[in-house]
Amino acid sequence: MSRKVLLSFVIVMLALVGCASTPVLESPRQANVPSGVTMAEVEDAILDAMRARGWSVHDRGRGHIVADLNVRAHFARVDIRYSANSVTMEYVDSDNLDYEVVDGQQRIHGNFNSWMTNLIRDIERNLSFVE
Repeated sequence: MSRKVLLSFVIVMLALVGCASTPVLESPRQANVPSGVTMAEVEDAILDAMRARGWSVHDRGRGHIVADLNVRAHFARVDIRYSANSVTMEYVDSDNLDYEVVDGQQRIHGNFNSWMTNLIRDIERNLSFVE
């Protein structure tokens, strides 16, 4: 009887471990840019959203920002390319976010995808206020 219980327990635990896989990395991401917005306004919208979410500028050039986020013991870096027509954000690097490639698919801690979603939404919201 106890062997059956133990075997059942092991099978259940293995099933649970298999279900707890790291989420797929959602990168690159795109922000919607309304028409009639200048490149300077897009840059301002990105920088304002970054500041509000705790991101910092690691590197910056025309149409390009490399942004860092430090949350407790976690670190993330993204590459943001932008113009008056588009904003694209892409994963660059991370620490303590369980980044891995499994069967050719990039995976990362779910918080990273949430942080990117929040930043994209804030950029879009900021751009919606541009007149």
